[in-house]
Amino acid sequence: SDWLLDCVKWPLDYLLKCHVSDDELYVQVGSGASDHSYWGRPETMTMARPAYKITAANPGSDVSMETAAAFASGAIVFNSTDPTYAATLLEHAKSLWTFATMHKGKYSDSVSAANGFYPSYNITDEMCWGSMWLYKATGDEQYLTEAKKWFDPAPDW
Repeated sequence: SDWLLDCVKWPLDYLLKCHVSDDELYVQVGSGASDHSYWGRPETMTMARPAYKITAANPGSDVSMETAAAFASGAIVFNSTDPTYAATLLEHAKSLWTFATMHKGKYSDSVSAANGFYPSYNITDEMCWGSMWLYKATGDEQYLTEAKKWFDPAPDW
């Protein structure tokens, strides 16, 4: 089971590095046009690899909540085997949840490089999803209340 936990931890570690402050999350590396025209390994790419982030001024509630959900679910997974790591994940999940709820917006509206390749249509499902995972990880009713507020039984995606 150690290999399984390693497989879960690897992407979470990457996402932790992307969350550089409470209101700043790196969300994309590379340009869709260049990336989609290259058919090789990422390790051998030689073209420019710009990094894009969301901030309070350029929000992305959808990607913030998806990342918060990943951290919250990871906290559940690691709670019994590495409680310190689980606490770090939960701290980042809460921070991103606050960021997403205080600065609402779609990632593809803030990161123009994403708009033609990875457009967002709304934030309802991610706002509900991230809130549900925070509720599952913490038992804190504020997250359940927020999830219920955003629940949409007929999303437009």
